[in-house]
Amino acid sequence: MRQFWKIPSLIQIGFAHMLAVIFISPEIIKLYEKIFVPAYGYHSPPLSVTDWVLFAIGLLLFAWLLYTIFRPGVHTATFNGVSHAGGFIFINRRSVTYDFSSSHPSYVFIDIIAPAFYFFLLQLDLIGWIERTYEHEISICIGLVIPFLRLFGWYVLRIKPNSEDDVAKTAWKPVAILYGFFVMPILILFLIINFNMNHQEAKGLANLTVVTEANWKGNETYNLLLDSAYNSNDGYRKNATRIIRLRVTQKGPPTICARKDDYDNICCSVLATLGKDEDVLLYHYTYKTEDNLLYDSTQHHQGKIIDVTGRLMPMPDENPTPWGSEYCGLENLNPQPKWVLEIENP
Repeated sequence: MRQFWKIPSLIQIGFAHMLAVIFISPEIIKLYEKIFVPAYGYHSPPLSVTDWVLFAIGLLLFAWLLYTIFRPGVHTATFNGVSHAGGFIFINRRSVTYDFSSSHPSYVFIDIIAPAFYFFLLQLDLIGWIERTYEHEISICIGLVIPFLRLFGWYVLRIKPNSEDDVAKTAWKPVAILYGFFVMPILILFLIINFNMNHQEAKGLANLTVVTEANWKGNETYNLLLDSAYNSNDGYRKNATRIIRLRVTQKGPPTICARKDDYDNICCSVLATLGKDEDVLLYHYTYKTEDNLLYDSTQHHQGKIIDVTGRLMPMPDENPTPWGSEYCGLENLNPQPKWVLEIENP
């Protein structure tokens, strides 16, 4: 039970670390932007006086964390329980006093919470706000400084509390309790939600209409697949079908080029056979070549069946330029394909 009372001290370390990363990051990000040109033309918001005040507080918190690492010791701490009654908050008169080690390798599991939080934000940015990824990458690097120095100080510099002290030897126990009672349930819940999302995505993919060279009947099939609701709300795509799965034979290698807009996105196009004497241009754009799934799935696949998802539409008479882009490689095809499929996930 006494190990359980030490959890507030661990939370104090984790909270201080999180605030330090949050308060220090904006200034470090601005410094990065002055040295390197951010991709996609994005810049973080300008700094204010408040940001510099918080930066100073963040440095103090960082200094305190470093002090606990490089001047470790066993200290006496006091915890006062809090209770609620009738909308009022009371501090219990009875307090709990315990000895607490200021540093231990197991505290890395507390330190890692801050960079893990920014790693989660990074994954969200990769979905919808990729130009901001460098901000969270910088915050992750800042957050990893403390756990790195904690392990470096303990195992390399051999800076430890009194090795004969049982408190230092058992410092891992409250960390295990914190993870067992609080962190692991949250992690398990997150994994369940993630599994459910992946399951729903796989289910949605399985329910899509599959169009192959065998069942493709030209305009007849296309008319059956039209999505009137989507076309009525879309600004530049006209006469597009609902999202379908297309299994076609790839005719040539993928073509990569830069999208002509402010962000210099990467476009990929692949020519495939949709039916007899009918070709389709598969088209996809991303921020980076390595993120382009169409490019990854079509390298060295000439003459093979490929499976893609997206909206099928007739090839327009003129090369369309939504957001300043173009159908990459279309100008080199003669004759031009009758159809184009823009990659889109269900």
